[in-house]
Amino acid sequence: MKILITGTSGTGKSTVAAVLREQGFDAIETDYDQRIAYWENKSSGHPEVMPSPYPQDWYSTHDWKWDVGVLRDVLAMSPRITFVCDDSLNKAEAFTLFDRLVVLKVDDDTLTARLQSRTNNPFGKSRDELQWVLDQSAAIVQELALAGATVINASRPIDQVVDDILSATAV
Repeated sequence: MKILITGTSGTGKSTVAAVLREQGFDAIETDYDQRIAYWENKSSGHPEVMPSPYPQDWYSTHDWKWDVGVLRDVLAMSPRITFVCDDSLNKAEAFTLFDRLVVLKVDDDTLTARLQSRTNNPFGKSRDELQWVLDQSAAIVQELALAGATVINASRPIDQVVDDILSATAV
């Protein structure tokens, strides 16, 4: 069984992946696999490496995408039960690779607090990035719900969130 767990930045995808791995599951975070995820220049359509520091207009000129063919190959070689815990602009192209879709939903106050306090990822700390994430959050939940995803309230403690995911996916 292949399960996509997605949601906007700050909803807890990486934390869920860590807990699932602690419980013995295979959990892939595509953000950290450059074979799968990459920045695409919107004008040229070519992959690019994000510079450090990145230009202020980076997010308006680039999209975070998955190479769906590579993701398909990775999933084909993965154990029977595999969770993919991440998000990309073109995730809908990969929906057919998964047996179950899960979207993590977090209220705006919790999302803001998480993004502002996290130490493992600077994304979402600037005013513009935070606003972008807040604007995208409801749209991502709606897109996934329309695709048949189970919506999980990820504002609660992580153990409850993971229990809900496992119950909803019949794992």
